[in-house]
Amino acid sequence: MSTELIEIYHAVEKRIPIVVATVITSRGSTPRTAGSKMIVYGEDRISGSIGGGPIEGDVIERALLVFGSKRGEITSYDLRKDGLSEDLDLICGGQMEVMLEYVDSCRENELLYGAVCQKIEKEEPFLWKAVIKDVDGGIELERDIQQVAGKAGTKNLTAALYKSVEGLVFVEPVLPRQAAYIVGAGHVSREIARLAKQVGMKTLIFDDRTSFANQSRFPEADGIFVCPEYTDIFEPFEITQNSYIIIVTRGHSYDKKVLGQALKTGAGYIGMMGSRKKRTTIFDALMAEGVDSGELDKVHCPIGLPINAETPAELAVSIVAELIEHRARRDFTG
Repeated sequence: MSTELIEIYHAVEKRIPIVVATVITSRGSTPRTAGSKMIVYGEDRISGSIGGGPIEGDVIERALLVFGSKRGEITSYDLRKDGLSEDLDLICGGQMEVMLEYVDSCRENELLYGAVCQKIEKEEPFLWKAVIKDVDGGIELERDIQQVAGKAGTKNLTAALYKSVEGLVFVEPVLPRQAAYIVGAGHVSREIARLAKQVGMKTLIFDDRTSFANQSRFPEADGIFVCPEYTDIFEPFEITQNSYIIIVTRGHSYDKKVLGQALKTGAGYIGMMGSRKKRTTIFDALMAEGVDSGELDKVHCPIGLPINAETPAELAVSIVAELIEHRARRDFTG
């Protein structure tokens, strides 16, 4: 969600008109859930997805018409066998509604989306609210930013469509991005950082070598830090349940040192690359130093899903897939 809003701001800033497609309701088996977005720039460019296939194709066609009318619309799709139109060859079993919103580069949008990006940068949770108004030939949205009551107030928040005295309202929670703390800046780390960024994570890179921890190797990273001897790596940061620590340094001794520091944080996920033999050696050494075995049980090692990965790219797929799985399970269970 944060990634899409930042992209919308950049389009507004560059004076590029766009149409934003958002799934506003989803019932039963559908390709995407409420809040999923796709940005349409024109006939030859889209960003994101609301599920692909015939529905997405239909939405793109409708979006191109919205560029002309500058009026949004809401379209319902019935994916049940009995509800399918002849044009949509899909039998998913659910129903969904997609809202199209025309966004131009007016001053009001520049200020609004600028304020949104500031909140995202400050990692302040908020609700992105749209009051949907019927107008001749379509809909218009009255957008607003609403505060949430502290971090506790963000638990189990989901996108929702409801009726109020204002009319039809759609709200979406915008929560701080998960942060991937990638410790070690080798070949695997480059691939992890690239993939983690693509799935919406904030990426922070750490290494003790300036020749590895630099912008040319990690052009899309949100932060790059050189840490001599890997000392006090996490000291300047607020590590929370939203934080993922991935330990992929170049040596066992560094891995052990970093893991010892990671266990003292409040990270929601800690993973370390290595074999089971390496895990046993490092865990035994840390327990000899007083680390509780229960804390070590929380560490994902070997890191990643078991897909027999070998190359840096394959290893990154395995690792980031595990991060996605952990994130999804946590979000589902609250």
